[in-house]
Amino acid sequence: MTSDERYGVTDLEDRPVVNHEVASEADDPTEWDLDTEPSGRTFAPAADGPAPGVRYVEFPVRAAAFALDAVLLIIISDYAFRAVYTFIFSGILGPTLAQGTGSESLYIVVVFALLALIATQAVVITYLIRVFRATPGQLAFGLFTLSRRDGRALNPSAAFVRWLVLFAPLPVLTVGPAVVAVISQILAFLGQAPADWSALVSTLTQLAPVAWFVVLIVSVLLDEHGRGLHDRLSGAVVVRREGPPS
Repeated sequence: MTSDERYGVTDLEDRPVVNHEVASEADDPTEWDLDTEPSGRTFAPAADGPAPGVRYVEFPVRAAAFALDAVLLIIISDYAFRAVYTFIFSGILGPTLAQGTGSESLYIVVVFALLALIATQAVVITYLIRVFRATPGQLAFGLFTLSRRDGRALNPSAAFVRWLVLFAPLPVLTVGPAVVAVISQILAFLGQAPADWSALVSTLTQLAPVAWFVVLIVSVLLDEHGRGLHDRLSGAVVVRREGPPS
């Protein structure tokens, strides 16, 4: 196998398929591109590095991109949950709760709102990674999340796994304490004292995701190419074009 075949860019759209695998031919290694579309020319990473003109992303840049994603998700999740809760608590179930009934229904609504929020986030993030090959934070820094095996966009299942490992803890970190606070508020509204363990549960819902993110950070720092646990589980690699981050 020549170096062009290992590192060169291949046009994977019109190649013959053998045993469900794309049989690629070497192309001009300078013609790769990272368009924000799932099709077209892609690079094929080899065992010891990505294609020419492409490099692994440094940890500070990846951290900054994730921080931007986290801020956006935290703000959107927090406001969305509070808006849904306020609408339901003050409007739909307000009269019922004022009579001292309907608390069980409100518990169900709160849980449903949280699950709907997480499901919506999963669909949006999975779609962005699958179609645009990047999250909003990565787009801002010119980063791309691609398959380690062939340099193409992640398939839906891999994109979902990446969301599950990397982004799913964020709603728990931000909205989890709010859910505990809502339940305590409901109990107080109904004239019942909040449970003594509510503060402990609220603290744990924040510490658990933080501990998980520490594990992910350590896994990135310990890897030669900065591929963290979330990258390995989803079979992904985060890269950018050569030169200063754009």
